[in-house]
Amino acid sequence: MGICTINTFRTALQFSDRYISSPKGVRANLQSLTRSKHFAECEAVVGYAPVMIYAPISREAMRLTLAANQSVAAARGDILHFDIHHNALRVDMPQPLCCPIIVEELPVGYMPLRELLYFSSRSTLMSALEVLRSKMIKYDISHNNLHIDNIVVDEDGAWHLCRAYYATRGAGGDEAAFDALRVAIADNAMSDTINTMVANEELSPYTTDKSWGEPLVENRRRFRCKCSYGFMDERDRVVIEPRYSWVENFVEGRAVVKDKAQRAGLIDRNGHEIIPPMYSNVVFLAESGTAWVERDGLWAEFDYNGKSIGEWRDMPPFSLEDDDDDDTI
Repeated sequence: MGICTINTFRTALQFSDRYISSPKGVRANLQSLTRSKHFAECEAVVGYAPVMIYAPISREAMRLTLAANQSVAAARGDILHFDIHHNALRVDMPQPLCCPIIVEELPVGYMPLRELLYFSSRSTLMSALEVLRSKMIKYDISHNNLHIDNIVVDEDGAWHLCRAYYATRGAGGDEAAFDALRVAIADNAMSDTINTMVANEELSPYTTDKSWGEPLVENRRRFRCKCSYGFMDERDRVVIEPRYSWVENFVEGRAVVKDKAQRAGLIDRNGHEIIPPMYSNVVFLAESGTAWVERDGLWAEFDYNGKSIGEWRDMPPFSLEDDDDDDTI
């Protein structure tokens, strides 16, 4: 079996009709292209279904995958969904290559557990965690790389495993990982009291200067408490504490913020700092899902997940305009 490179994988995804024989009609989000120890991976859509696509970049990759494919047969279609497409990637540059790809189907309307963690109740997440553990015992499998980034949640709240090519037969190998997930839920999820609280003058933990007139954008509404800004959801529950001196509305799941020292950063819808507020300027480009940050007069590009993907340069590839934000709150 051939071994791919991340550059070859990028080319195959960019011209999938030519270089990928199965599945047909792959539309990849090349901004998400990254690599792990054994695989290059990329988010994509096949038809209308979201998927993750993996290509082996080590000799160990397919040995793991073939073993996992046998181990997880009973669980396929319930808590995990991956298939091996043998000899599906064929390119002829810089030299001929033929290798398999792994396609992992994701639930329609899924959300990563990392994004749900901060605005779901502890009891809901703890219950879903135990259901997942029970199913893994039922199917007699261990994931062996189980953590918050390898779990997605469907529209009904059920948990599904990602990157299941690490899985082996024999339940019980993930107990330490389950303990770590319980700690993460206890430390970060919303308490059941806060989760059911309706924010109004009697119940809100904050005295807001102005919030109820703000529009709901991507299920987030800006609000101000004295001179600090945060976000509420559609039910006026505080999901991002008012700890910033300024926040912009969310665009494609990202919002530019400024701390008390007027340093700019970028957060996701749960308040996780994708780019910590430590720069003089941050510009998020919704079209590409990338951000340009300024530091000491120089600019650099960061990807959607906050990783630097370019060298520092004198100017960004767009015109800087006076950004006098009129939508103050």
